[in-house]
Amino acid sequence: MTKEEKLKALQDSTNASRKVDSMKISLSATLRFQDDPEIATYIQSEQFLQEVDAFDAAITAWEATLPATAQVMQEQNLPMLVDDEDIARVRNLVQKLRQLHPPTKTREEVELLKTNWRCDPCWDIESTEGFEQYHDELLAYRLQYEKERQELYEKVFVARMQDAGITDRNLAKYIFMLEDRITDLEDKIQY
Repeated sequence: MTKEEKLKALQDSTNASRKVDSMKISLSATLRFQDDPEIATYIQSEQFLQEVDAFDAAITAWEATLPATAQVMQEQNLPMLVDDEDIARVRNLVQKLRQLHPPTKTREEVELLKTNWRCDPCWDIESTEGFEQYHDELLAYRLQYEKERQELYEKVFVARMQDAGITDRNLAKYIFMLEDRITDLEDKIQY
């Protein structure tokens, strides 16, 4: 190995090591503060997964520089400052970070959620835990469903008004509310 090649090997290793250290600090902080709501939202994002992938790639690039660095250090009778335990620690960090980002829900799981929600739409479907990446789609679905329900209610209400011969909307609401109460009370008496 020429002097220039040795110098380049040391520079490459130093640069790769700095990149890994910089990313490790940032991602370790993410791991440490994962319970913070903003960090938790970030962890579920595609950007976080891309950052973990970039960190993994940086570690691989750093590992590739180590044999040449070890050769130069050995020739100069200098100790190698990186060992297998160091690499294992950063690889372990990558595994922990990947565990924070659950696998993406399948299209079938999203459709099943929609079907189940439609049977009992008592919560905001877009806030369902585990489906954060589908927030916008689920919000649009809920809003469309509510719009359809409102249109159906309006059609039924207008038809009911016409059947009863009522033209005043407020009067119709009041009368129908009283009729519904009477029906509820009759049902309670029967059971």
